Amino acid sequence: VELWSALFTASAPISLMVMSPVWGALGDRVGRKSMLLRANLGGAVTLYAMGCIPSVGWLIALRFVQGAFTGTVPAAQTLVSVHTPEHKHGVALGMLTTAMTLGTMVGPILGGLCAAAYGPERSFQIAGMLLAIAAAIASLFVREEFVRPEVVAGDAEASADPAPRFAYLRPVLPVLGLMLACAFARTVDAPVFALFVQELVGGDRNEAARWTGFVASASALAATLGALAIGRLLDRFSTVWLGRVSLLGAAAGFALSGLATALGALFGARAVLSFFAIGMDPVMQVWR
Repeated sequence: VELWSALFTASAPISLMVMSPVWGALGDRVGRKSMLLRANLGGAVTLYAMGCIPSVGWLIALRFVQGAFTGTVPAAQTLVSVHTPEHKHGVALGMLTTAMTLGTMVGPILGGLCAAAYGPERSFQIAGMLLAIAAAIASLFVREEFVRPEVVAGDAEASADPAPRFAYLRPVLPVLGLMLACAFARTVDAPVFALFVQELVGGDRNEAARWTGFVASASALAATLGALAIGRLLDRFSTVWLGRVSLLGAAAGFALSGLATALGALFGARAVLSFFAIGMDPVMQVWR
């Protein structure tokens, strides 16, 4: 179980890592709204299909495909960043993070209850249908005034040498490295977290599914508060200072999670972790 859980968790990020530069470059040519629709529709199809497969091998394969064609969070963050005035970046990205964490708060509760009552297949199918609804909402109500950039002669000549083309990435390399480290830290326990909860509740799988959802939702509530607080502070205080506070607080919450021996302690530790860890999202977006 641990092996298949790890493969399931890792397969989507691997393909997402490979395809993200491709989708990013395409977004610069066709618009960010198109990338948001692609991510939602890709997730809708693959998640619904996960509820219809006959074996765990197919589940891993579809998870890999999901990573290649989705990426709803980066697509939404890019869309908001590009079309928000610079002096409002902190508030806008904080609100976006709040919206995502609110969904994360409700989703695990409903998903856990649905999985316990009807099986995990229905949870996947419902998630797919919700992403399809999100795509429809974005298509109808999101407005983007996108002008495709024109390549002038000087740019065309410069593009023959790949070094200058990627020179603009050098100043953001430290931030990209920090994003990599944060993503690793926040997901390193994902394959075994549900199993850890199962141990704390005495080994009952249905209880584990239910309580995993509750812990995740409590964490999302703390993350919502953290996103609101840190997002507003970004427009007033030093980004570096807020980043350091967020990292130290998240590290403390992670350490306390590993020391938890009861569900109550785990609830508190994950709340601390989520409150501070979510703050790194708007911080790193502003840093970029």
